[in-house]
Amino acid sequence: MKKLMSILYFFWIAISVVVLITVTFALYPVYEDSEFPLFIDISLTVFLPSFFALAWLTVHFVNIFIKKQIYKIVIGIIIIIIAFTYSITLMEFSLFFRVAASVVGVIIAFIHYFITEVIYRKSLLFKENV
Repeated sequence: MKKLMSILYFFWIAISVVVLITVTFALYPVYEDSEFPLFIDISLTVFLPSFFALAWLTVHFVNIFIKKQIYKIVIGIIIIIIAFTYSITLMEFSLFFRVAASVVGVIIAFIHYFITEVIYRKSLLFKENV
């Protein structure tokens, strides 16, 4: 079972990285000289979760490679705060909507992070701290 989960983990990571990077770059919001501003607003519903999923994936990799728990927590918080702040500066809406949309994006992306962690912990790559 652990071998199957290890294979699933590698496919999950590879597919996630390719899809998330592609979606993030394809739907990056550019408001200048836009003929269809409504499309940009609608594309934010896909862009923000994929952008935050990349940030959470970075947190996942940090958790794998760094051993000290305090460093994992601090670096993870810094990554998410930077991503959240950057996402707020991207949008041209009221501050309330920008914060609300970013919070929803973080929550949706956290589901991806949670699934990634579950698959990783059930794989052969995970070593429990004894």
